[in-house]
Amino acid sequence: MSDDKFQPLRDAGTAGPNYGVTNEQVVDRLAEWDRKFGLDLSDIDRNRVVVQFRSTPADVAPLADELYRLCPDLIDQHYAAFGVMYEDDDPADLPPGVAELIDGLSVDTFEEEHEIDGPTEYGLELLRRALQLGHPLPLWWD
Repeated sequence: MSDDKFQPLRDAGTAGPNYGVTNEQVVDRLAEWDRKFGLDLSDIDRNRVVVQFRSTPADVAPLADELYRLCPDLIDQHYAAFGVMYEDDDPADLPPGVAELIDGLSVDTFEEEHEIDGPTEYGLELLRRALQLGHPLPLWWD
């Protein structure tokens, strides 16, 4: 058995061809983050991997931006949709971890306060919170 934690990504061919992201780019970026912060990987398949950072920098914004560039669906189909999916739900009914991410962060209020129109910045804010809280991050390309 190999000690290379990235071999399963190579074996699965994990990539995002719909975004022009190759397997080599996925492996290289995750290996870089592993050297800087430590990573745990799970749920590896041809178009997905769950990443959990062991540590994060004090300012997670640049890392969140890098994650978004590597995997736009992390924001566009995941965190940016939380405002619509969960904002009116009872916190007790939310999936694990979601309540603490969206606590006090209304998508409408966030957009007004930051003078933006659209869910991307809201999604990035939730990703920054997820990084700070140590949540696993589902990266996928479909």
